[in-house]
Amino acid sequence: MESNRFFLILSFFLTVMLFVYVKMDQIRTVPVDFIVRIRASEDVIVIPRDSVVKVYIRDRVRNILPLLFSRRYLEIPIKGKRVGNVMVDLKKVVRKSLDYPYVSIEPESLEVFVERYRRVRREVSPRIKGTPPEGYRIEDVIVRPAFVEVRAPEGILNGIQFVETEDIDVSSVKGVDTFRVALINENKTVEIYPDTVEIILKTRRMEGENIGNPAGSRKGK
Repeated sequence: MESNRFFLILSFFLTVMLFVYVKMDQIRTVPVDFIVRIRASEDVIVIPRDSVVKVYIRDRVRNILPLLFSRRYLEIPIKGKRVGNVMVDLKKVVRKSLDYPYVSIEPESLEVFVERYRRVRREVSPRIKGTPPEGYRIEDVIVRPAFVEVRAPEGILNGIQFVETEDIDVSSVKGVDTFRVALINENKTVEIYPDTVEIILKTRRMEGENIGNPAGSRKGK
């Protein structure tokens, strides 16, 4: 009785395995999503219009199955010789980078926007807010470092003549005071290094000038 049950279970198991093998050995067309990953030199930034490419792969199920459970990337090399809108033929990219036979691709081409970056040095311009305490005047403003490195697209870089700091309040400075302030950067495509500077602010008490009425002085006769 026990032996009959064993052979029955074994027979059922082998039937299932045979069924799975036959199904996995069949040829199917399966849509597989690939994430777009751009490869370009450091002096170029590339903005793709699409982030996912769907590739219809036709192969045996057992060959496609491992691909469905893996992280899938489609690397697209971009050369920085051209700037602006560039069309990439995805069929050529897929043919070179995939080992699987494919039927079709959606989309067949990918539009990317290419910008060339440059690095320059720009002077830091401190923004002084308020006025010194009564009887004092600003004698000197020292910026360390006086120049910073700016990396940005060529079109934007031409409009950046200097880099401003955040406001520095001078209303309570008597003598010498040091501030660590951030540089203003409102454009996400612009990189500034370093992004903070040290400001040494010197005020001096005014001498030889009438500040109010000296003690004992009288008006008129």
